[in-house]
Amino acid sequence: MQVNLMGRAATDVVSAAGDQATAFVILGSIVIPLAILTTLCWFFWKHRHDD
Repeated sequence: MQVNLMGRAATDVVSAAGDQATAFVILGSIVIPLAILTTLCWFFWKHRHDD
């Protein structure tokens, strides 16, 4: 019975690590393009020529 609990605990740790990696990928796919877009907008806003 003890071996089964240890095996399950190890599986839970690996699953949690996979879930965390997935969360970082999703967060990165939102944050990185948003940062690029913000930088581009800021650059063009600073270099605009209002007459």
